[in-house]
Amino acid sequence: MQLPTHHSPFNLKEVQNILTTENKFITDLLGILPFPNTKQQSGMYLPLLFTVQCITESLIDDEDESLFVENEGNETNNDDEQYPNRKMKSRAKSLVELQSRLQQMSQKKNLSYKERLLKKTIKSKIKKKGKQDQRNVKVKMERVKKEVKQETDPNDQSSSVKTTTATANSDNEKMVFSKFDLSGIGKQKSKKTKQDPQTILENLKKRKEEVKMLQETGDISKAVQINEKVSWKNAFAKVDGVKVKDDEHLLSKSIKKRDQQKKQSKKKWEDRKANVKKLQDDRQKKRQANIDKRKQDKKTKQFKRGVKKGKIIPGF
Repeated sequence: MQLPTHHSPFNLKEVQNILTTENKFITDLLGILPFPNTKQQSGMYLPLLFTVQCITESLIDDEDESLFVENEGNETNNDDEQYPNRKMKSRAKSLVELQSRLQQMSQKKNLSYKERLLKKTIKSKIKKKGKQDQRNVKVKMERVKKEVKQETDPNDQSSSVKTTTATANSDNEKMVFSKFDLSGIGKQKSKKTKQDPQTILENLKKRKEEVKMLQETGDISKAVQINEKVSWKNAFAKVDGVKVKDDEHLLSKSIKKRDQQKKQSKKKWEDRKANVKKLQDDRQKKRQANIDKRKQDKKTKQFKRGVKKGKIIPGF
């Protein structure tokens, strides 16, 4: 059977019908032929089947591309008609959409291998998205901290000005090797000193007195500004995990506790010193008594020897 020679628009269905009839003819022919029993001779017909398959594929692949472009719209419509239930899945744009997809998949009881893999990838994406959101929140918090510090503490800007001037001065001195101030690198970090509750309590009292004085003089806005500054500072410290000590009652309680501990430790130390002194005196007395006894024993021994030799010793 020959293909039409005249140039007409490419019809995929017609070519498929031709190829299916040819394939049926060849399979019927191979079904009639007697196949050998041995495995070596049975491989004789495999090249023939392979050539038929290659011919069917090459007939579609070797056509002119322009013919496929003309019927591209028809092919997509035909595919949609053949597979009406096919849905093109788009990528999830948010964390909520990923969670909804995971919930839909978890509701299914029997999942295929592909669905299980998809569920695993969705879980990993949700985990990554959550970590990214946490990082974004942390960055935003740090940015807000910096903005609040710049608004409340204008002295912080002076430090940045100092660093820039230092690098500028180095440029004037023809320091060509670097544009950055690297003097702070390599220095040891300052150790965190434990704050004394007595000093904290004194600072709290001073600040309260200052606010009270401002309220009495009528400068209420400045007093409110000081209170807001302190509250923001405490809030940021709590976010960082630092324990904020701003309760006068608890501070005074801790001071009393510390004083009691000092008194107890002082008493224990005095008792220990007295006990050590007593033990030392007892040992010294015992040692001296042993030395005196040894001397006396030595003398009596000498006297006894003298008596045996005939010496007259009073008392013996």
